[in-house]
Amino acid sequence: MSYEIKAEMKVSDRENEVAYGTVIVDNCIKFSVQVRETKEGKWFVSFPRKQGSNGDYEDVVYPSDKQLREDIDTAVFYALKREMTKEVFLPEIEKVRVTALERSDSKTKALATITVTGLTIKGLVVREGEKGLFVAMPQFKTGEEYRDVAYGTTKNMKEKISEAVLKEYDKTLNQKKEKKKDNGAR
Repeated sequence: MSYEIKAEMKVSDRENEVAYGTVIVDNCIKFSVQVRETKEGKWFVSFPRKQGSNGDYEDVVYPSDKQLREDIDTAVFYALKREMTKEVFLPEIEKVRVTALERSDSKTKALATITVTGLTIKGLVVREGEKGLFVAMPQFKTGEEYRDVAYGTTKNMKEKISEAVLKEYDKTLNQKKEKKKDNGAR
């Protein structure tokens, strides 16, 4: 029998746990899984278990045949590979435009637009925070909460966007200073 299997995985920083995530079978059953590491360094997919009254662990969800097990393992390891490589092969920020704002009383210092993976994202904001400048992604407000419209899916991608915008912001400020200096010298 053939099943549609989807897996989403996140890299873990816990001891003996390489990753954690979820598996969906035929768009109707969803359960958690872990990728664990044996003492010998071999990785395997661990299915949900619970501790019984006698202290032993027993499976709560598990594949009923070998083929399904192999298909789930394949989907989980493929999702994990995708998750791990997206931290390594980050796309280039193709274009960055920054407009510095002249309001000295505001924590908002600039507005920015970036182009990455062919998508133009408008409404990034350079703000002054307690620890210095930071870049906020475009947001909308729902009730009392703000939600990002678009954002980097990994820490490294978020940092890459932030670095590119802040670098362009510094460049923009330096160009303004040079322009003022040139106009003052005339």
